[in-house]
Amino acid sequence: TVRIVRVLVLVIGAALALRATYAGTTPLILVAGALTFVAALDATEPLAQEVDHPTLLASYPKPAGVVLVQHLAAPVLLMLVVGAIGLGVAYAVDPNPDVLVIGLITLVSGSFAAVAGASVSVVSEVALDQGDTAVFSPEVAGPSVVIRTLWPPAVAMIGLLPVLLAQRAMRAGNDITGPALTVAVFAVALSGMVFLWVRYRADMHEAAGLSAKGASS
Repeated sequence: TVRIVRVLVLVIGAALALRATYAGTTPLILVAGALTFVAALDATEPLAQEVDHPTLLASYPKPAGVVLVQHLAAPVLLMLVVGAIGLGVAYAVDPNPDVLVIGLITLVSGSFAAVAGASVSVVSEVALDQGDTAVFSPEVAGPSVVIRTLWPPAVAMIGLLPVLLAQRAMRAGNDITGPALTVAVFAVALSGMVFLWVRYRADMHEAAGLSAKGASS
C-alpha cells in the first residue's frame, strides 16, 4: 500500500510539473522526468526482486530473459493507471483541452519510457562478466559508470518530450499534436527496443562469452 501511494504521489507531482512545463516553465520537465523515473523504479520492484535472486531465476523452466521481460507488463499498466489519475489532477487545475490532448499522448509514451528506463537501471546491476570489467583502466571504467548511471533516467525523460515539443509548437502558433505524436512514437519504439534488450541480454552475453572462448582455443 505504501509503495502504491508513493508511486501515485510521485506521478501526480510529475503531471503537475509537466503542466507547468507546457505553461512555460521549461526546466520543470527535468523534475517530471526524475519523478517518473523514481516512480517506475518502485513499480518495477518485482523485476528487481527477480534480479536479486539469480539462483531462483535460473531454476525456472524457461530462459531468464523471458521471466524478466514478463515482469514489465504490470509496471507499464500501473504507470498508465496512476498517470491517468495524474492527468486528471493536472486537467482539474486548468481545464485546457490542449492539456488533455497532449497529456494523453504523453501518458502512453511516458509510461513506457519510464518503465524502460527503470528496467535498464535494474537489469544493468547484474554483473554478467566481472572478469572483463576488472581489467578496465579508470579512464575507461569511469565514463562507463557515468553513462550507465545517466542513461536510464534519460530514457524516462524521452517519454516526456511530447510536452516540450507541444510547448514549442504552441508558442510558434503551429499544430501541437503532430510534433507530440512523432516524438511519442519514437519513445515507445525506443522502449520496445529496451524491452527486447531485457529479454535477450543474458543470451547475448552468453553468446559473446562462447565466441571469446572459441577464439582463444
